[in-house]
Amino acid sequence: MQQEKIIWTDASIRWFVESARHTKYYEEIVKQCSFLFRPSMQVLDLGCGAGILSQAIAPHVGFVQAVDSCPKAVQSLFERMMQEKITNISCALVDWKTWRPTRQADVVIVRQPDLLNQLDRLKNATKQYIVAIFPDPKKENRFFLGNISLPAINHWHPGTLQKTTQQLKERNIPYHLIRISSEYGQYFKQLSDFEEFLEFYYQIPIGSVSPEIQKTLLLKKEEGYYLPEKRQSGIIIIKKEDITAYPPRQKSNIKISL
Repeated sequence: MQQEKIIWTDASIRWFVESARHTKYYEEIVKQCSFLFRPSMQVLDLGCGAGILSQAIAPHVGFVQAVDSCPKAVQSLFERMMQEKITNISCALVDWKTWRPTRQADVVIVRQPDLLNQLDRLKNATKQYIVAIFPDPKKENRFFLGNISLPAINHWHPGTLQKTTQQLKERNIPYHLIRISSEYGQYFKQLSDFEEFLEFYYQIPIGSVSPEIQKTLLLKKEEGYYLPEKRQSGIIIIKKEDITAYPPRQKSNIKISL
């Protein structure tokens, strides 16, 4: 069960950044993980995308290294760092699944549904903790555009988090699970931006959505428009020392005859 691959363009980055500015999703992740962070800590954010979570973490730690393989996403983070004079984040344009960091971080953060296959790599990259952020929808949420049913904005398949926790139990690896539910819809500065969004993600031609339907979907917010949605996520926290401390559970070969 994999997430839909995020397509990073100038427009999609703009939508992500605007949504993050008008909602508290990333601040909620940092709040829930605050007991891990110390002012002197080094954090490694793998698959950081546009780096919005890296920015939210930066005020709480000593240094964040943000890593992603998409040039546009990394450039977007770098430009915001310059604009906002953020000095404790560094950007690396690499594929973290093949990259070897030169030093270990105190905490490694990853948005990776296929956690178990990357666990050894993550263990080698951290001194203390692995923090894995997962989608946790209860169902495949959808929204309605007139008579058309479309996947919700943040479209994830249910069951990924549950599958991973079951795999951790089978390997006898202790973990701490935190579930969060936070508003994280899409913010648009103007209606034409909303139409561009529909064309980009759903191939709905610009101009084909009536003003009446737009009004049923969008909330007027500040100087723009907002397409509301709740995002459910699960945060799995694993201590490095626990990954190899416990042997995997053995399946019993005992047969019971009646």
